[in-house]
Amino acid sequence: MAKKYDVDYELQGLNDCYLWQYDAATKLKGLLSKKQAFYKKAISDFWEKWTKTVFNIDTATTFGLNLWGEFLGVSRPEYIDDGQTIIFTDDQYRTVIKGRLMLMNSNGSVPSINQYLNYLFPNKAVFVVDYNDMSINLVFYYTPTAEELAIINLDGFLPRPAGVDVNYKIIPPDEVFGFYGQEMAPMDQGTFLA
Repeated sequence: MAKKYDVDYELQGLNDCYLWQYDAATKLKGLLSKKQAFYKKAISDFWEKWTKTVFNIDTATTFGLNLWGEFLGVSRPEYIDDGQTIIFTDDQYRTVIKGRLMLMNSNGSVPSINQYLNYLFPNKAVFVVDYNDMSINLVFYYTPTAEELAIINLDGFLPRPAGVDVNYKIIPPDEVFGFYGQEMAPMDQGTFLA
């Protein structure tokens, strides 16, 4: 949860801004008290809303996401589905923006790319495999949506070392042979034992 802006800290000396000789001036004290209450409510509400709608990418509105996109140089992408051009929704654009932020901190190694994919596609079986031939494969162990594939295919979205080709494979779990309940591992959890 975002930290609430502490107006009391900045306005704690508001009642001390007049000379001691005006301690009995009730109208002045009332004015200062109302002004302090206004600032406390208005500024706290403003920063709470601004944090929720702009600063926090997870809760940002369309305006906030567009602002993040402007800062990061990422326009709202479009993709074609069944011949129809579709503009990314806020949730899809949110994933693109998070990806761009994470891309700035990625070193292009396999563990870093896997961490990146796990963050952007939580609770989904997607990982990268390095074939040591200047190519890597993204493996989807589920059937990704058209939107997820559109995000993955965005130019410059996926962290990768320079000169490395990126491909992807989709492996639907219901079409793969393996021992039931063993997550495709052979008997006794590994290579066949003698």
